[in-house]
Amino acid sequence: MIHLPGYERVDVTVDPWVNGGQPTVARRGIRVADVLNRLKAGEDRLDVAEDYDLQLNEVEALLPQAA
Repeated sequence: MIHLPGYERVDVTVDPWVNGGQPTVARRGIRVADVLNRLKAGEDRLDVAEDYDLQLNEVEALLPQAA
């Protein structure tokens, strides 16, 4: 398992046995891509956070990586 350093306020890991090795929010097991896709589609940050049981600051910490 590798902890990705580019995320400051959320622990993101890559593990070949979890989510096919894709970047994952460690404490919830949610793919970063799933969160970002919903945000890119225009969904409200708070709604996404609630749906995935994440804190708003965790969702916002993923945004810089979406660019």
